[in-house]
Amino acid sequence: NTFILNDKTDETISAAHPSIMETEDQKTQLTAVATPVPPNKDEAPLQYGKVVPVEYQHMPEAVKLVWNDAFFDKDETSGIVAVFDFDYVQMEQFRTSVAVAHQAGIVGGAMLYSSILLLPTGWIGCASGALGVAALYGLSLQPCLLTNQVRWKVRANHVAVTRDGIRFVQDQRKTCWGWSMCDKGKSSKTVPFDKITDCDIEEPAGNECLCIPRVLMQVNVDTASSGGGSSKRHELTISGLKEPHKFKALVWAMKRANEGVNRGYNAPQVVEMTERKLESQGGNTGSDVAGLLTDIRDELRRNNALLQKMQNSSDNVEANKVAQQTSEASVAAANAAFKAVEEP
Repeated sequence: NTFILNDKTDETISAAHPSIMETEDQKTQLTAVATPVPPNKDEAPLQYGKVVPVEYQHMPEAVKLVWNDAFFDKDETSGIVAVFDFDYVQMEQFRTSVAVAHQAGIVGGAMLYSSILLLPTGWIGCASGALGVAALYGLSLQPCLLTNQVRWKVRANHVAVTRDGIRFVQDQRKTCWGWSMCDKGKSSKTVPFDKITDCDIEEPAGNECLCIPRVLMQVNVDTASSGGGSSKRHELTISGLKEPHKFKALVWAMKRANEGVNRGYNAPQVVEMTERKLESQGGNTGSDVAGLLTDIRDELRRNNALLQKMQNSSDNVEANKVAQQTSEASVAAANAAFKAVEEP
């Protein structure tokens, strides 16, 4: 806690610690009492957890991200930029309610169907059929295992934004009765940034099973293979994130950054373009060289404009690499142009 000094008198001190108020020296030493500073209601509460790597903290969409999911901590090969936490408690509550409603509907329908089939035998037969269905449902232990089944499935979900794309993982988990022979293996899916055509958020609305309000935010990621029209299916659907809007913003920021880096790495093509044009022209007239230099100038201006947008921080490793390659390409292109002018 943070403490401030409070100019309390001897009465406050003696009331709190009567045994120490014996001498004048002690009174002089204890004329101030430490009390906790009340929290400022206008300030947002501090968040503690893991943060993005230093090389990505120049991005406004990533600088304030904090998470607690430790699933990807030992994964050093995938280039994790940020991990996003799921609201496991809310997901468990909602999906447990939906599962209870589904099972109640199935069991109730089976009881009604069995009663109708045994209707000619009288009400005793109808009751026996309904009770038989209920007994079978109870013997399956589903009422006891339902909560655990939902928890196993929900808490196996993990998602991260890497330097290459979105990585969604469903870890190995228990299913059915929780026996080892019923375990489901780990599965993962990665959607590269260059394949993403849309990343949007679907707000919760309406009810599930007629009576359960939808409360989970859903992020839909689409690619060119997702299809269109009424048959459109999403490449990846993630529901239950605590911060879906920050997830969407970071995905688009990383996509733009990757596209910029890829364009920047094409800077050496200026040299290739220069050499091809010079080789294709038998005679290097002044007008030909002037046109070629104009093309080179325009290409370098586009690359420089791109680098100015990317190089917002000295920690931006990718931007520095692109800047170095573009600078080398500029020098090589200029040398090729001057060589063309000097040749007869």
